[in-house]
Amino acid sequence: MNRFISFNVRGSQILRGNIKILQKQKLILIEINQPKRCVSLGKIILNSKLPIKAEIKAENHQTPPPPRKELSPIRKLLYVKDYLDFLIILFLGTGIYIGYNKSKLKNEHEKKYNIEWVNIPFTKHKIFTCNNFYLPEFCAKHLENFKNFQIRNSDIWIVSFPKSGTTWVQELVYLIENECDFKKAQQDSIENRSPFFDYPSPGLKHIDNIKSRRIIKTHLPISFLPDNIENESKVIYIVRNPKDVTVSYFHFTNLSTQAQFTGSFYDFAKLFIDGKVPYGPWWKHVDEYVSRKNVHVISYEDLHTRPYEVIKNLSEYLGKSLSDEKIKSIIEWCSFDNMKNNPSVNYEWYKELGLYKKSGNFFRKGKIGDWLNHFAMEDSKQIDEIVEKNLKTDIKFNYGISDEDLHKIYAAAKTNE
Repeated sequence: MNRFISFNVRGSQILRGNIKILQKQKLILIEINQPKRCVSLGKIILNSKLPIKAEIKAENHQTPPPPRKELSPIRKLLYVKDYLDFLIILFLGTGIYIGYNKSKLKNEHEKKYNIEWVNIPFTKHKIFTCNNFYLPEFCAKHLENFKNFQIRNSDIWIVSFPKSGTTWVQELVYLIENECDFKKAQQDSIENRSPFFDYPSPGLKHIDNIKSRRIIKTHLPISFLPDNIENESKVIYIVRNPKDVTVSYFHFTNLSTQAQFTGSFYDFAKLFIDGKVPYGPWWKHVDEYVSRKNVHVISYEDLHTRPYEVIKNLSEYLGKSLSDEKIKSIIEWCSFDNMKNNPSVNYEWYKELGLYKKSGNFFRKGKIGDWLNHFAMEDSKQIDEIVEKNLKTDIKFNYGISDEDLHKIYAAAKTNE
């Protein structure tokens, strides 16, 4: 049966509900009319003569809060605007604070290392001077890290002034160290097998974490590298005649989208003569390395004209003994045409990364004496004077022309003036 009754709730007010008694099933169903209240059933007392009473313990039966007043659309927009204004002020304040700290640290760093930023004609990228050298912008904040880098006895450092044959020697050293494993040399790019120390990518942390013997490339003057590096590890320096270096460097600045040199070859040659190109002056760079006893010096021109002797001496310096067959196989593998067409060393992937222009190639000619097709007589004579007066180390350079023929050209040019 169904009937509407009242029943007692212990410790609270009286609730109203419907109670249905099912005698056959011996069940009592209670339906509370206030469903928002939470109750628990205690014991039910059944008496046919009395109204049914239920002892119920109420829990959390507080009156629900009144509904929140809905905000108007305009008020909502104002709240959103205030919130966005707060975020903007917060971000601006944080940016100013971080920028101030970075600027302060940058100024302290530049003052510590006597860094001075300079404007070089026809050069869009930034260059700074430090210790009488001109260096590219990406080196500036790492000078302390360069100097404090942890070198190992097993390290091999391959160093040169830019465009003096660095990549060529990197591949030679890798093959010597890996017993002429040409298949292995093809499986990874030269920049991964022999990372660039100065450049932000892959970075000093990556080089520091290399577990195997490290073959490290750098263009930095030795005064910027860890002290006593030539005694603690192997250092190989490649030197090339400055006139061909100038030509190759100029073409590289036209190929690179980062260098962005906008002048002519004549303009670049003047900067080279003044020592105002990245990593210059050339003569000071050469002197720092060639004057060290434990630095193994390789002549770019000798590598062209007598590669067998150069590679044999290089392998002995590295503690390797190569057979004649292996040396000959390295010479063949590292010929200019093979290097130019080798996808693991020709840097064609830099074009896809946007670092090189689509036109032009990293390996251009690789010849001795190409400067004869570019230099003015006056500039050629000035470099001769640099080698004679500024370069402290006595080096006999191969310019691809005999001294006698060069003097005849000078004499003829003077006669025609």
